[in-house]
Amino acid sequence: MKSLSLDRGMRGAIAWAFTAFQPEAPFEVRLESGEMRRFGSSGEVAQAIENGELSRTLSYLVAAKIRPLVFLQDRPRGALPEYAALKLARFTKLPPVHQQRVRDLDEPGLFYLPCDAAKYGLRQENAVDLNSLVRIHRSAIVTSPVGRLDESEIDALGRRLATFLDIDLQPAIREGVLNRLEKLAAEQRRGAP
Repeated sequence: MKSLSLDRGMRGAIAWAFTAFQPEAPFEVRLESGEMRRFGSSGEVAQAIENGELSRTLSYLVAAKIRPLVFLQDRPRGALPEYAALKLARFTKLPPVHQQRVRDLDEPGLFYLPCDAAKYGLRQENAVDLNSLVRIHRSAIVTSPVGRLDESEIDALGRRLATFLDIDLQPAIREGVLNRLEKLAAEQRRGAP
């Protein structure tokens, strides 16, 4: 694997990183003493916190694995060491009928990436899983970008993600258009005799 270099930025980059699975019941929690304790439900964990048996910030034992991710943003100022990213779904894990639906762009929750090792750095077809938004700490990124989405793919992915997550972009778009029209009108007035 390549050494880690983020010089070109991470927006649209595909890189390998450690991603943890979400904690789920039964919960394995590390106590301040270092001892592990098992809780059968989130309610039991909350009760132990309320009773003062656990601190409010917990260490859970969770599984993790290295997987390819599509990074959605840059951190040019380095103010935050975390990135928003989406997991990739391997086609080999999808039934053939479902694979074709993704290729035909008939699956709103999956964004198709064809097999193009030179562009994406991956040896097989994949799909960006729009339901798998994760935060990745810089220290969990294992490789430099192995591939990248181009600007049109980043744009299409962003629009699909906004639609899939039911984010209303119309007010922001309307405001942007109105601001641009005001600037153009002001420029025309300054240039007019």
